[in-house]
Amino acid sequence: MILLAINWSNAWMQVFYLILSLSILVVLHEFGHYITAKWFGCRVEKFYLFFNPWFSLVKKKVGETEYGIGWLPLGGYVKISGMIDESMDKEAMKQPPKEYEFRSKPAWQRLIIMLGGIIVNVLLAFIIYAMVLFIWGETKVHNASVKDGIWVQDSVLLKAGFKSGDKITAVDGKPIVYFDDIQAKLLLSKKPKKVQPLVLWGLACVVIGYGLDWAGITPIIKRIATSSFTIVSLGWCLWFLAFSYWWIDIKGHRNYLKFFTVVGMNSIFIYVFFEIVGGRWFNGYVSAISNGVMDWFHANEMPKFIIAAFCIFILEWLLCYFLYRKKIFFRL
Repeated sequence: MILLAINWSNAWMQVFYLILSLSILVVLHEFGHYITAKWFGCRVEKFYLFFNPWFSLVKKKVGETEYGIGWLPLGGYVKISGMIDESMDKEAMKQPPKEYEFRSKPAWQRLIIMLGGIIVNVLLAFIIYAMVLFIWGETKVHNASVKDGIWVQDSVLLKAGFKSGDKITAVDGKPIVYFDDIQAKLLLSKKPKKVQPLVLWGLACVVIGYGLDWAGITPIIKRIATSSFTIVSLGWCLWFLAFSYWWIDIKGHRNYLKFFTVVGMNSIFIYVFFEIVGGRWFNGYVSAISNGVMDWFHANEMPKFIIAAFCIFILEWLLCYFLYRKKIFFRL
């Protein structure tokens, strides 16, 4: 029956699929907490899919753990002895800690137990994406299989002398393996000499900037972005741009570029994020966690500083990667 132009049987099936997929995610997330707690000798009192205020739909006690399904589909929980969780049971906290309780374990074990669910979710995401690529993968058309050549409608290509039916087998003397690569190869062909002007302009900026600083006219101060700092920064940027152009476009080294592309596509966003959110709480929050972990190994300040900076860098890169995958780009 179709009511209001909605196929209700299909709609309910989609709802069922949604609840089933979320249930799997919840169970695996809670299993991450469960298995790490068991690993470190904590007693797990309950393992529930969905919440069970007042009553449970299904429950069964196996050993010291009660497994069940609640009636409120807003998540799930694992009740670990000596830990205040979703059940908000605070009575046990009034007693001295026992060896099987969460609160009696070392800090590094408690951290692993709390991160267990997140780690399982991350591993699951990698497995799902790996299986998707393994089964469906990425289909590319071999250039040799294109028997009828290209179909030209673009005026730029027509002016360049291309005609429908042409077969492009190589660009700049390099054979074309995949038909999909032709456009990119044509755009990058016959490269103008850009490296020398970039290097010379970069050298001029560096000399002028450092000259202003050494002469005592304008000191290089990043905090207030003095003119000498700005000019020197421009010079280094031009040098890096020249090197990148030479390495990528001229020498053709394009492996592992996605790592840099992810940040470059949202450079404005990540700069603002680092200066505002990062400077106010994010950097300090990540540093506090990483420093706490490094304290277990009695690390000195320099290793702690390096590890904290590395963790901040990785997390902010992952944030850019999330925006990149969702095709969210910030522009001026």
